[in-house]
Amino acid sequence: MLPRGLFRIYGLVLGNLLLLMGGQLAYLYFVPLEQDGTPLLLPAVPLLPFFMLIMLCSGALIVGALLQKMPRPLLFIPSRKGGGLPPFRGYFLPGQGERYYHHELPEDDLPLPEMAEELVEPPWIQPVPSQPLELPAAKWLLLGFLMAIALGVAVLAEKGEFLLLFPLAFVAAFSFPALLWVSYIYRRTHSEPEPQRMVLIALSWGMFATLPASLLNDSGGRLLGADPMLMLEGGAVGRAEILLVTVVAPLVEEALKPLGLLFVMSRLRTPYEGVLYGAACGMGFAMMENMLYDLLVLIWYGADAWTINAFARGVGSTVLHAVGPALVGFALALSQRGDWPANRVVPAAYLGGVIVHGAWNGAATLPFIFPDDPQIATYSWVALGLVLVACLLLVRELLRRGLAYDEPQPEP
Repeated sequence: MLPRGLFRIYGLVLGNLLLLMGGQLAYLYFVPLEQDGTPLLLPAVPLLPFFMLIMLCSGALIVGALLQKMPRPLLFIPSRKGGGLPPFRGYFLPGQGERYYHHELPEDDLPLPEMAEELVEPPWIQPVPSQPLELPAAKWLLLGFLMAIALGVAVLAEKGEFLLLFPLAFVAAFSFPALLWVSYIYRRTHSEPEPQRMVLIALSWGMFATLPASLLNDSGGRLLGADPMLMLEGGAVGRAEILLVTVVAPLVEEALKPLGLLFVMSRLRTPYEGVLYGAACGMGFAMMENMLYDLLVLIWYGADAWTINAFARGVGSTVLHAVGPALVGFALALSQRGDWPANRVVPAAYLGGVIVHGAWNGAATLPFIFPDDPQIATYSWVALGLVLVACLLLVRELLRRGLAYDEPQPEP
């Protein structure tokens, strides 16, 4: 039986996908693309603005419904039958008990009465604890990702009615790598697990951040005069495209992803929690980006390219998106504790994420910068491997240092 947390996460994917589609259509409706100086207008679909509004509202309603705060659990306390509260909350006279609801029971405010023999202490009914995040273990998600890639290859090769199984492989291939990292970091805690709702808020913000990131990246590309279609067509890129990929995109995306930490600031009590929520923001972003790139590559290049892209993004660029927001979350948590001033560590953490992101994008762009060099693809893969190792070491070190703060302290 699948953990229920997966259904909530895929519901958030659906809601944020509707927001992304509606937002991008609205952007192109007012700011159309241009080719050779000629605006490329959207097709003349009747009531197109109305459909955009429906997508935006539907996406917002789905996300809001899945992230709504559940009612606070009520404690069940007996009281006097004749009305009014018992003389001491939490106690009642035998044979005269009647039940009523109350939000909380301060244990320190329950002094034993002088007539203790006449009073009985009812069984305490504690508040329902926060629901932990329900995700499979990281090893099962890794196995599911590898099986999804294998299933996708087999299905696309056989075709026929087996193609009906491809959506399962597609969904697992773009989502399991991101959820793997969330599950791995979440299960490392030494204290009480973080509430599922708060982790899902961070994850959902990362998904939503793909919308403003795409709009800002497009605006930056227009200002630079870049043509993003050059990379899809496999042509040589110029200075504008290189700046867009290695400078503009890292600056924009590494600024947007950690903004989700503002919604969970009350939970950033230790650096471990900063790493967890920061990584969750990054993994939400990676999940949506993986889905869009996998779909684009499948349509543009075909089945073989999808296999390579899905595996490379799942293994490589997914963890890349965890580094920047995890660094910022770690820095924010340290500043919350008063260890370091926020105006020093947070910009440094943001800059670190930008540098790592820019290095990854630069290494991936090398074959487009030197398309005539047959050896450049090898250099590109080696550079990507080195950046990937650096990302893994950074996440591991952040988690190790964060858990050092999370360990229970011995009682004096």
